[in-house]
Amino acid sequence: MNVRWWALPLICLAWQANAQSVAETSAATAAPLPSKAVVDARLDRLYGAHQPYADFLAALQKAVAADDRPAVANLVHYPFSTMLAARRKVLKTPKAFLARYDDIMTPKVRAAIAAQTYETLFSNSNGLMIGSGQVWFTGKCVDATCAKPARIGISAINH
Repeated sequence: MNVRWWALPLICLAWQANAQSVAETSAATAAPLPSKAVVDARLDRLYGAHQPYADFLAALQKAVAADDRPAVANLVHYPFSTMLAARRKVLKTPKAFLARYDDIMTPKVRAAIAAQTYETLFSNSNGLMIGSGQVWFTGKCVDATCAKPARIGISAINH
C-alpha cells in the first residue's frame, strides 16, 4: 500500500471509529439469555419433562462442589467410555470410575460444571451439554419398553 506518512493518523482514526461502531452494533444485537421457561419448554419438547434434568444438574453440581466422588460416580451411565492418556478407556462400574476420578474429573471439567447455569444449558436430541462440551448427560431407558422414566446420567466427559 502506498500511503503518505501524514495519512496514517487518518487511517488509524477511521479504523478505530469502525471498530467502535462494530462493537456497539454487536452489543446492541446480542441475544438475551434464554429464560428458565424457554429451557423448560425445550426440554419438555425433547424429553417429555424438564424437572428431572434440572434436578440432575443441581445434584451433579452439589456432588462436585462437595468433592463427593462416590455420588459423582453414581451419576454416570455405565459402561462409560472416555479418553485417558490418549487412549479410549471403557469403565464398567462406579468403582472403576472412582479409580480414575482425578484423570476424568479434571479442574477444567469441574470448573465447567460449577459455572453452568440451567438457563444456559445447550440441549438437543443427543442430550444436554455442560460448558463447551466438557460434560454431556442424558436419559436412558431402564427397561426394554421405556415405560418407566428414563435414568439420567453422564454419557460423556471430554477434556
